[in-house]
Amino acid sequence: MKKGLLFIFTLTMVLVLAACGGSGSSSDKASGSKDNNSIIIGVPGDPEVVNPLYSSDRVSLTIQQALYAPLFWEYDGKPALADKLDISSDNLTYTVTLKDGLTWHDGKPLTADDVVFSVNSIIE
Repeated sequence: MKKGLLFIFTLTMVLVLAACGGSGSSSDKASGSKDNNSIIIGVPGDPEVVNPLYSSDRVSLTIQQALYAPLFWEYDGKPALADKLDISSDNLTYTVTLKDGLTWHDGKPLTADDVVFSVNSIIE
């Protein structure tokens, strides 16, 4: 009985270790010219939307975190796109100053009008 269990255990371990081993050859399909300005992010499916105002699924949110920066980082409140935030004494007016030189992915400047549009879209 003990020899049978030992044999089954040993056989199981050999199969597990064989399954974990590599094939010995590496065929990297991504080899070739590498562009240092690229990033590849693996996600388990297709995003439902790419507009950060309307997404709720994990895949869309993962992709958007790589594409869009917030005014302030959520986890520590430090500025990302914003340079500073001024709040009026009555706490009703918030003035956000954007960092200099911000651009969209296509090189066009990011302006205060773009931020106002986004905030108004959220409010609506």
